[in-house]
Amino acid sequence: MLSESATQIVFFAYSKPSLFSYLVYLLTSGVATDVIREAIDLLPVIFGGRNTEGVAMAVRAFGPLEDPDIIAASLVALVDDVLCAMS
Repeated sequence: MLSESATQIVFFAYSKPSLFSYLVYLLTSGVATDVIREAIDLLPVIFGGRNTEGVAMAVRAFGPLEDPDIIAASLVALVDDVLCAMS
């Protein structure tokens, strides 16, 4: 099994401030503004809860390597942090 710190490394490969800054850059660059806005709008639908499709996919991807509850909670928390920072 992966340790909790290893799981955090997977989900926080980008620090939250860096991820937020990059999303702001993409939103304001004009190159992919519409696509990024749509992706941000879909985050809560796909990754916003423990039973959403994206979270279920991430849990399956880790398989037996990590506790599914840790994976789900980590991903939901990350998405929540990103959405809060964007509002």
